[in-house]
Amino acid sequence: MNENGKGCFPIVSYAVQSCGPVPSGLMLDNGPALLASYLLNDGYQPIIFDFNNLKAIEDIAKQGKEAFVKDSIDCLDDYYRSNDVKIAGTKLYANGFVDNVKIHEELKRRNPDLILVAGGPHVDWFGEEIFNYTDAFDMMTYGDGDSAIIPLAELAYDNSNIEDIPNLIYRKNGQTVRTKRKEISMDNLPRPTYDEEYYPELDGKIHIVPIEDSRGCSYGRCGFCVHTRIAGKRRVRPVEQLVSEIDDSGMKVSRLSGPSPMPEYIRELIKQIPGRKISAFTYSFPGFDYAEISKGLLGAFIGLESTDKHILENVLKKTDNTEQYLKNANEMVREFKKNGVATIVAMMVPCPGETQATMERSIEYLVDMQPDFVVTLPMGPIPGTSIARRAKKDSGMMGVHLDHDFDQRWMLYELDLLQMPKEWPVPPYTTKVNGEFVNPFLATMKFTGELVKNGMLPLSDEIVLMSYLYNNGLSLDQNERRMQCNEFMANSRNDIATGNVAGIAAKLRTMNRNQFSGKKQLLMSSSAC
Repeated sequence: MNENGKGCFPIVSYAVQSCGPVPSGLMLDNGPALLASYLLNDGYQPIIFDFNNLKAIEDIAKQGKEAFVKDSIDCLDDYYRSNDVKIAGTKLYANGFVDNVKIHEELKRRNPDLILVAGGPHVDWFGEEIFNYTDAFDMMTYGDGDSAIIPLAELAYDNSNIEDIPNLIYRKNGQTVRTKRKEISMDNLPRPTYDEEYYPELDGKIHIVPIEDSRGCSYGRCGFCVHTRIAGKRRVRPVEQLVSEIDDSGMKVSRLSGPSPMPEYIRELIKQIPGRKISAFTYSFPGFDYAEISKGLLGAFIGLESTDKHILENVLKKTDNTEQYLKNANEMVREFKKNGVATIVAMMVPCPGETQATMERSIEYLVDMQPDFVVTLPMGPIPGTSIARRAKKDSGMMGVHLDHDFDQRWMLYELDLLQMPKEWPVPPYTTKVNGEFVNPFLATMKFTGELVKNGMLPLSDEIVLMSYLYNNGLSLDQNERRMQCNEFMANSRNDIATGNVAGIAAKLRTMNRNQFSGKKQLLMSSSAC
């Protein structure tokens, strides 16, 4: 109990892969930090156990993954028992899902009366299917975890009614129950808590913070996207709140987390944070003031997905005007490049009905446009999307064949990004390419290989931000900028994969030092476990 008499509520973040977290996983996790703020404001005692840190890489290099998982269990168990914890949460990702479940199954075995709650991206994707796989969790939260966090604490420490908690999935009399959805307002979002007392692993993290600008999607028609089902209607946070949060953090570089902030919103934010840099997701929008936005935009992540009219309009439902859509994207990339902004284009290849001709046209379009980087993954049938529903009804018509045990195998599927793509497991579905159902990752690898030959590596906007901090700036020349980012990514991945803790630690310290440029840094301490 804390001094106010309310209880402790630990939150676990775990996305550890074969040798540790991937570089982007080393960034600060704003989700648990935001929930910690709600708990603190209501008098509870939160603590974040973020295992995606430098110490995880070191421990796995020294003793192996199995011992690391066992030590993680012992660490959490000791803390929960010592602090009379009655409820604890964990954030479930695709990365590390099986290990995270294993950790919480053992915690439940040792502490049968402990209420364990799961949330995060994997719950939003797979929901009730997780209950079919494990009994580790008493309940799960979907949608806005903000709406459920305080009622959950009250359930554990004040015996409130579970049926009154919004955004909850739980079991009752052998049946699964979903409580009503409740979406929070973005007008008065609390600041995430980045303080050593509540986030002890800060010293093993890269101090790049995702800043929430919005939730939900204004378009909401994409056949492949689950975002609308997860986040609900679009809600935009007042620009002034972002300005205040960025200014108070002392950080030079931040990342907007919303799916598609509008051009005028980005422009206004940049206007109010002179000298700071951000990266942002963008749609194929017209109307950017490129000269003004480029003063503060470090990287633009553009979800293009395809260049084929049939795929864009009838399969993905990304647009109803392919010609204008591609024209806008081309203009964005060329104008941002002209102003020294790194451009990252996301592609979905293959999509159902893809052919050699459609892939070659996409390659020609990208080679002509020359974004800095192109990230490509196959179109994945995410549960709850219209594509997944149609594939279950008629795989031949949809062009996606789902294996008989698709739901659980897809839930357990993990792309270990520290391994080569050829080592990735076969997915539980096939995609129709050139008239035949094939492993989609084979086509993805071939497509990516062609782009790499033409200078476009598969690097994300997170790597652009990290490279900017590591080099204390990026070149305005695209070729030099690509080289800076590629060298940083290659060296970082190699450090993690080979257990070179000194190498990745030196990079982390350099980034954090340059992030603050002599200003007061976030409080840091040694790891909690």
